[in-house]
Amino acid sequence: MRIGVLGAGTAAIFANISILLNAKYFWDMRTQLSISCIHDPSIDTFQVGESLSPVNFSTLSDGLDLNFTEKLNLVDGTLRYYTKHFFDSEENNFSANYKGGPGAHVNSQTLTKHSLEILNKKYPEFHEIHDNVMTVEQNEMVVIVKGKKGDYEFDYIIDCRGSPTKEELSSELYETENLLESVNSVILYPDFKKYDEPYTSMHFHKNGWMFGVPLSHRKAFGYLYNNKITTETEAIKNFSEMKNIDASTLRRFSWSPYYRKKLMDGRIIYLGNKLYLFEPANAFPLFYYNTIVNNFIKNVIHLSVENLNHNMNNFHKEHINFIIDLIALTYCGDVHKTDSDFWNHLKPKAKAWLKQSYSWNEWIKQVKKDKQIKNFLYQGSSLMNEYINGFKIDINEY
Repeated sequence: MRIGVLGAGTAAIFANISILLNAKYFWDMRTQLSISCIHDPSIDTFQVGESLSPVNFSTLSDGLDLNFTEKLNLVDGTLRYYTKHFFDSEENNFSANYKGGPGAHVNSQTLTKHSLEILNKKYPEFHEIHDNVMTVEQNEMVVIVKGKKGDYEFDYIIDCRGSPTKEELSSELYETENLLESVNSVILYPDFKKYDEPYTSMHFHKNGWMFGVPLSHRKAFGYLYNNKITTETEAIKNFSEMKNIDASTLRRFSWSPYYRKKLMDGRIIYLGNKLYLFEPANAFPLFYYNTIVNNFIKNVIHLSVENLNHNMNNFHKEHINFIIDLIALTYCGDVHKTDSDFWNHLKPKAKAWLKQSYSWNEWIKQVKKDKQIKNFLYQGSSLMNEYINGFKIDINEY
């Protein structure tokens, strides 16, 4: 089977590794695999600090056959054992701990570079193609990728190339309405000093929250806010005061939340920002991409293209709602006491989202029936318990 992965960002790297790992477990040894990663190396990978869940970290270590706990310096990385939440009052701070081993913080740019080097050496079925993809076409039998240097034919494609166009976002392909729009803008600040912090930080402030991702020689801060509630000038002023910096000189951008209605279209699967973009909470995107590829490899040999599409798209429809529920959860607890335009708007909005959510209400029914906190999607019962208690969620409201 010939599989093509388009792009070389973090989503593409994990797609390649997950395919190579899972094909060994789910496929008959007689099934031949050829996987090609097509990307233009002149296009820089977006350099940002990223948080990996324990599952992602394990995938990285197993797929590259490395003890990344000892060799995190290859990707400018640090170990990550939990997320620490910071509020106005220190007594309200809490940690959400991960089970099943450590996660990690990594530099996306160095991760791409070193992962491709290792994949090329380790897997004879892996091929790296340097080309600029111009178009992708498909018929009932194959997908044809047309690049500047040539054409390439595959049985399936995983498209991880950046974001959808404005035309695509305004089409029926994407859902852009009736979504929980929390934060939609960020100001990024790299602090070039070492932080001895085995956790990702979430600092809640009057206009939203701020992430902190510690790498080996710097910490990436991201001041998040909603530009429909807080002006850019106000956000810059507040961030400058918080970090004692001139935030007007820093990199910043905005987005609107969206997700692709169909994860799979014929023989093409979409990952990365092509698939969805919400706020950067809980290190969930990479975990979700891993899960998608695992599901694809598990079923692609046994199902027709039509049935595989049905399976993958139903999988996506269910999971995307769970992801939005988990985002809403971070905004609706009684721990948020700040009296500001942002919190006065978002807190009731997040509660209203959960009250109308089928997946959340089914979970609440099980919790009340069994009188104990249960797993929520892939979030284990102990982690959910820490969220419920830490954010001071009153489950009787639902």
